Amino acid sequence: MKEKVLIIARDFVQGKFFMFSWMLAFSIVIPALTHSQYVTGSIINALLIMATILLGPLEAVAIGLIPSAVALSTGLLPLPLAPMVPFIMIGNALLIVCVSFLRSKSYTLAVGVAALVKFAFLYGTGHSDHEPIFTRSTCDIAFFDDGLSAIDNSACRRNDCLSFFERHA
Repeated sequence: MKEKVLIIARDFVQGKFFMFSWMLAFSIVIPALTHSQYVTGSIINALLIMATILLGPLEAVAIGLIPSAVALSTGLLPLPLAPMVPFIMIGNALLIVCVSFLRSKSYTLAVGVAALVKFAFLYGTGHSDHEPIFTRSTCDIAFFDDGLSAIDNSACRRNDCLSFFERHA
């Protein structure tokens, strides 16, 4: 009996590690291959939501730290936008935390609120009443587009992914 439990636990850990590895690989490859921030942001947000539901929030945050650095290193984000990278990483973490906490109530609610929270954080980071951290054009190019891709991700992917996530919730 003890051996059966260990085998089941080993298979679960190996499956989770395999899924984590693939999602991490996608989070590295997608920003390197696509050269549209809007497309990349939507795909990465969908990947982070899937990672949160299938792997857990800690693993999803680990995956969420990578794409911004890859986007910067491949030229998707121009070098003057390098100071934005930590804020995008925090926005990804906020997306993950919101989905993690709210998915038990409703997948639609979780993804919608998470997208709005990420959008509000990124937009608010660049548009404050105090001395601006970034120039207006930098904010409009980056924070607004990444925030919109989060909202687009929740709206457009809802019908495609809803049944999959409800089966695995």
